[in-house]
Amino acid sequence: MASIKNVLIINLEDHGGPVYAGRPKGEKVRKKYDLDKLDFEQTNVKIIIPDDTYTINSSFFLGMLGQSIRNAGTKEIFLESFTFDSPELFDSKINDYIDRALHERKPLF
Repeated sequence: MASIKNVLIINLEDHGGPVYAGRPKGEKVRKKYDLDKLDFEQTNVKIIIPDDTYTINSSFFLGMLGQSIRNAGTKEIFLESFTFDSPELFDSKINDYIDRALHERKPLF
């Protein structure tokens, strides 16, 4: 029998927009939802990127999710717990940012 996971929904619309930029802003979202703790719990995280989003830069994304990606160890494991509801134009950026996090040994400053 599969275990039931909790679900956390993070709607980026609640955190400004339509431009999501800057590592400190991403880290602020990470801290608000206590993702450092949730990385090690049975929780699925759904991240909603609003349709009117102009851009999400790598610094914001990695500030918010870089450590979660590195904690997962692989893209596949990360994507088992983190899903994205986003405009299609962000799909390739999200994949690139995940790959980048896996190749970083520590966060950029």
